[in-house]
Amino acid sequence: MATPSIAKKSPVFDFSAGEFVTDAHGKVVAATGLLAAVPVLIKAQQTPRGRFPIYRNAVNEKLSHKYGNSAWHILTRPDLTEEVRTAEIKRAMREAILYDPWVTGVEAVGVVRRKAKDPLDPEDKGYADVLDVECTVRTVFDGELTLRGVIYHDQTSL
Repeated sequence: MATPSIAKKSPVFDFSAGEFVTDAHGKVVAATGLLAAVPVLIKAQQTPRGRFPIYRNAVNEKLSHKYGNSAWHILTRPDLTEEVRTAEIKRAMREAILYDPWVTGVEAVGVVRRKAKDPLDPEDKGYADVLDVECTVRTVFDGELTLRGVIYHDQTSL
């Protein structure tokens, strides 16, 4: 990991719209400080580890596919009890967020697993599992935030 730069900017992403936020001139809006960390943390929480080739590190194989979380790989392991599975998913979410150099700590990770229907699928092939995740994140910006998210998963897409 690189040394964090508190002056570094991050593009603002509207996760509900699925696109970057732009100003009146069409330029992508960037944030600094604690606001810059938010989309980075959400993306780490939402990205399955090892799924996308963009996170491959050809220079240092030890860093290859370290970005994202391994929650869905843990979720589908038949050899784990539900108690161990929940503990491992919490660990995976903590690790995914701690990977960012702007993060100094992750506390009170909560994960609730439930079943849900896909509201966008009229034939309701649905999602087998949904993880409701919440945690407190401390950052280098002398601030902390509560990160809440719902992670949907279609197990056939892994």
